[in-house]
Amino acid sequence: MHEPLVSLDRVTAGYGGDAVLEDLSLGVGAAELVGVVGPSGSGKTTLLRLLTGQLAPYAGSVTVHGSPLQRRRAPASVGYVPQVDTVDWDFPLTVEQAVLLGTAADSPRLPWFSRRERHRARALLDRLGLEGLGRRHIRELSGGQQQRMFLARALLRRCELILLDEPTSGVDLATRHDVLHLLADLNREGLAILLTTHDLNWVASHLPRIVCLNETIIADGAPAHVLTPEVLMLTYGAPMRVLHDGGTVVVVDEGPLLTGGDAALVPRPGTPGDPR
Repeated sequence: MHEPLVSLDRVTAGYGGDAVLEDLSLGVGAAELVGVVGPSGSGKTTLLRLLTGQLAPYAGSVTVHGSPLQRRRAPASVGYVPQVDTVDWDFPLTVEQAVLLGTAADSPRLPWFSRRERHRARALLDRLGLEGLGRRHIRELSGGQQQRMFLARALLRRCELILLDEPTSGVDLATRHDVLHLLADLNREGLAILLTTHDLNWVASHLPRIVCLNETIIADGAPAHVLTPEVLMLTYGAPMRVLHDGGTVVVVDEGPLLTGGDAALVPRPGTPGDPR
């Protein structure tokens, strides 16, 4: 990999003096597609907060294009798509206004957006399958449409890297499929993507690079090299079986085997909504 877009070098970080991540080093390069997996409390969301400038490390450094990341100032080259269940959907905001807020960190003219910004916001909504929905309230969208809205907001900043926090959480299988193809299309156009997820088999079958995280990086590489029983035990603290179906890696619970199509499912460790 060439010089990374974003880089963490021996970072220790957490909250109130307690470390959540320790001695973590990671780089994401141009046009990479990376999935970060790990149990709840392993530091996935903390990693995203470091990369968006919401959190400063206790030790080590976070850089964007080789320059130190400023605290509480989101870098223009990095966009963020939150979990849809962490958003206040009753906030009085239209879809188009939510997208235009992607320029909030860079524009001193709020709430008076330029005609050019509004035109580009509408063009992005059209491109992402949200044509004609700009004047709707944000709560009127489906879960998949809400994720597309946040993607449009991130793309409005002309970012080079998009961070997604659990993009497959709380959506049905068809929506998950649509989100996957949209991310793949954006990545083929040169956009770097880093996402967190609990869904091991989803990342195993669709992402070229996986990072296993539990307070520090346990493993980093291609699914076939990273998703092994030994690495999964260190990451999740529970035994899991790894099967190989042609070129696809499938992870199953080590407990009593399920039957039929359920055998390829992995129980989601921990509890959802952990702040870390």
